[in-house]
Amino acid sequence: MTDLINIQNTGDKQILLDQYRILMDALHKINDLREKSNDFWVGINSVLIGIFSYFRNTRFLLDVHSSLFLWTLLILGFILCYTWLSSILTVKKRIDIINNMLIEIERYLPAKLFTVFILRTGRAKGKGSLTLKESVVPILFLIGYSICALVLYFYPNFICKT
Repeated sequence: MTDLINIQNTGDKQILLDQYRILMDALHKINDLREKSNDFWVGINSVLIGIFSYFRNTRFLLDVHSSLFLWTLLILGFILCYTWLSSILTVKKRIDIINNMLIEIERYLPAKLFTVFILRTGRAKGKGSLTLKESVVPILFLIGYSICALVLYFYPNFICKT
């Protein structure tokens, strides 16, 4: 990637510094988006579990329709969690790309603050990545949906009370 940076005069250095600022802003925006999207995914899965719990104990639906409705909710939950995980991995990929670009640009700058931060936190080696820790939450939801699916499959009367 070093061959992509060609500094020939002070104007090039200013352009490089401007690009560095743009990348830092993009990194902040991605992190803001990640925080907001995680709130959305937790909220939507919580609502889905609430609907599942409500209809599990109601006589609103016939037994056949109740079971079908609950299976539909579980499948929807699986799809949502898969989409959530996919979104987290996409964000991680974007953050990694920007981090690498920032480190590369810092080779041409007098202070290497971002590089030092990345190296000291261990994130250059994949340690301490927030996006990997965030992946645990949708996986826990998937485990919960799986347990509900197993109980619904093996003990339909337990979930669909008559």
